[in-house]
Amino acid sequence: MQLGKPFGVVVLIFSMARACIAANLNDTNIEVKKQMQEVIIPASNTVFVIANEAPKNDEEWRKVKVNALALVESGKWLLKTPFGSQPIWKQATEQMMTDAKSVVKATDIKDTEKAIEAGDAIYAACEACHSVYLNKSASTK
Repeated sequence: MQLGKPFGVVVLIFSMARACIAANLNDTNIEVKKQMQEVIIPASNTVFVIANEAPKNDEEWRKVKVNALALVESGKWLLKTPFGSQPIWKQATEQMMTDAKSVVKATDIKDTEKAIEAGDAIYAACEACHSVYLNKSASTK
């Protein structure tokens, strides 16, 4: 049985598609890492610090609120990445967003305890995702 040129073309197309997907995932990993380093980590750290030092004035509460909103918006972006359809990624990201919205509500009424609870839940959502994806993305550099 001779497979001929059509088979070779199909193999070439699949090989090229696989290479493109791998390149896109690598680019996605870079973009996700950049988003994490430049937006998500600083924003979450601002939310997490409430557990050690409650905001003292309106400006400090506003800063927490703005950073919680940044987590919500970053979550929307994270869900649009190729990882966004994966169950653990999607669940953890949606949980981060829900809890960040709870932080926003807590800042509106200046409720430190509710902000801390929501911050702890954000941390748990982040850890759930990182336990699966952080080492994978680091190994695809």
